Amino acid sequence: MLAEGAPPGSSGSGGGGGQRVGYLCSSLEQYADALCEVLGMEQLERMRVAAAARRRAAQFSDQRFQREL
Repeated sequence: MLAEGAPPGSSGSGGGGGQRVGYLCSSLEQYADALCEVLGMEQLERMRVAAAARRRAAQFSDQRFQREL
């Protein structure tokens, strides 16, 4: 999801490196609230979060894993 620029909803592990790249959710209500927030964002804000998500996902690429292994 991150690589596609879709802000994910997930459990509270990892992190976005100080930038919003998604939502940490632990209940159905939190997932629903996160989805409503994303759907209510202005296009520019969604694009900013999507770009941050793509940058964060790049930190977990196969190429980086092979290079650092």
